[in-house]
Amino acid sequence: MAAPALRLLSGIGPSDRERIDVCCSHARVPADPQARGYRLYDLGGSLPPYYLRRFGMGRFTGSLALVGPISLDRGHEPQAGEPAVARVAVTLGAERTAPADLELRAAADGRWTAACTGLLGELAALELYAAADCPICAA
Repeated sequence: MAAPALRLLSGIGPSDRERIDVCCSHARVPADPQARGYRLYDLGGSLPPYYLRRFGMGRFTGSLALVGPISLDRGHEPQAGEPAVARVAVTLGAERTAPADLELRAAADGRWTAACTGLLGELAALELYAAADCPICAA
């Protein structure tokens, strides 16, 4: 069960919480990721490019990555502004964390509240896919 105080802090309601809980781990990439605070990293080689946004305060940080964006129109790496889907990866500190566990993590240790609140707010703002509606999973 979600911590009501954290849900209030992050601005997410029951419908957003449900979308986060049923997300297949894919989301639509925002039209302008840089304007939303994401930085693009392309390390080349066999590693896919990814957008990364950081949240938190001091040592207690988290990040949300949109990994390996794929064009919804062409099925390849997207051009700037082209509709795309990517895998969502959430970390707290150095640990990968399931998006559905963020509220529990913040409730268990209040030092993570700022990072978890930012992450939950951004997850709620993303167009998350359920497996049945996902262009990757349903293909």
